[in-house]
Amino acid sequence: MEINMSGRRIILKANDVEIAFKLVNSFLSSVRDSAVSHGKMPMYLTTLAAMYVASANALKTIDPDLTKIISKMQEDKDND
Repeated sequence: MEINMSGRRIILKANDVEIAFKLVNSFLSSVRDSAVSHGKMPMYLTTLAAMYVASANALKTIDPDLTKIISKMQEDKDND
């Protein structure tokens, strides 16, 4: 998976992406199941919207210097 953060192209490790998706999907499944069992489907949709906004905000606030460090670490690892 490839993302652009602060104008820098960052390639995420496939294994990390897979683990992250499993964690997120597990959380969302839990929220959905709880919402269904309690008759509160709007809470599931609200949670999805909140996660979307929180994720976007978190990505926007990542320091450009951190993206440089991440990129450098990936380049060094790729050269090993």
